Amino acid sequence: MTDSVINTWAEGDEVQALVVARRKRLQPFRNKPGQYLSLTLSDASGQIEGRVWEEGETVAASFEEGDVIRVRGKIERFQDQLQLRVSSIERPSPEEIAPDQFLPPCRRDIGPLEEDLRATIESIESPYLRRLVDSFYDDAEFMERFRRAPAAVRLHHAYVGGLLEHTVEVLSLLEVLCQHYPDIDRDLVMSGALLHDIGKLEELASTTTFDYTDLGRLIGHIAISDQMVCDAMDAIEGFPEHTRMMVRHLILSHHGSREMGSPEPPKTLEAMALHQVENADAQVNRVWRTIAKHRDGVAKWTDWDRLLERHIYLGPVQPPEPDPDE
Repeated sequence: MTDSVINTWAEGDEVQALVVARRKRLQPFRNKPGQYLSLTLSDASGQIEGRVWEEGETVAASFEEGDVIRVRGKIERFQDQLQLRVSSIERPSPEEIAPDQFLPPCRRDIGPLEEDLRATIESIESPYLRRLVDSFYDDAEFMERFRRAPAAVRLHHAYVGGLLEHTVEVLSLLEVLCQHYPDIDRDLVMSGALLHDIGKLEELASTTTFDYTDLGRLIGHIAISDQMVCDAMDAIEGFPEHTRMMVRHLILSHHGSREMGSPEPPKTLEAMALHQVENADAQVNRVWRTIAKHRDGVAKWTDWDRLLERHIYLGPVQPPEPDPDE
């Protein structure tokens, strides 16, 4: 049996794979003494829940969360979700592990994305906003991290380069909106778009999987972004106080409401534009990724998506290709 990847697995398959143990939990059996091992497993193609029904305590002690493991087992369906019934777990040798192989790649080329980003930065005419943006994007270490960072752990653009892609897509959508609404301060809203998520470089960690840092869980990227930008504005002599307030409002309001994590809802034209565009790009990307994971021509609907809280329609089932030999 050769190694396979998660998004190729179907009900009834006997599988073997190198995966990352994203999560492990010992759970008590309902009807007998002892515990079974509940797992969340991932690779670059997706993730799946797994269960070890025999000797769960012993197996759990053989590896840690975040470790790369080789699993073998059978794919079953439980509550409308595919699940791996694990028969064995082994630790691979270090030579078998290349960390990047477990992180999903960007769907677009990084080079052209960075070119589009640079073109927008160069179009900013306000000297203070340009210096502010340049203080980050002219920093080689910042850009190296920014090119590789995901935009989220799971929700949207959760792949290498996802933060860069998301930022460029927001800039592109805002460009159209600025043409429709010439009263929008283009320099301000573009600067806000370039800066609103930079705190995700500190909020999220990338190893063999994406996860939150301690700072990310305790503070969150909105507050981190605000602090990073405040520090940068403090270093620019004479930075206008009103512009400072407008930039901070863009960052602090971009999630749209207090319930969604923003200290204040959008209260300026630019803040409303940034929030609506940023949210639209994130939500459409979530649905697109869900469809991409499930589209195989043999089902009209996805499985129940716990994050979106719905099934997503995939379209008509495609008839099988005719056999040319028949």
